Amino acid sequence: MPEEKPGVADTFPCTQCGACCVMAGLVGAMPKREDGACIHLGHDNQCKIYDTRPTVCRVDKMMELRGANKAWYYKTTKNICNDFQERLGIDERYRL
Repeated sequence: MPEEKPGVADTFPCTQCGACCVMAGLVGAMPKREDGACIHLGHDNQCKIYDTRPTVCRVDKMMELRGANKAWYYKTTKNICNDFQERLGIDERYRL
């Protein structure tokens, strides 16, 4: 694998806004509750199965499976995350 650029975080900087959990339910990637969010999203925006969550919910695992460059993958995922937040009307303090 190519060497990472300086300044790329070791892990994805999730702000725990819950947007991806809502979208995962809405698009059918995860089972959903009545409001459309994933059934595992708690009312506190915390994943109730975090330690055993599936691959689709793991940014770094998905990056690895796709063989993507970390800097590119994190930038792309941040853009998607911010778009989800905008679409769902989530407070801007959660933006990446």
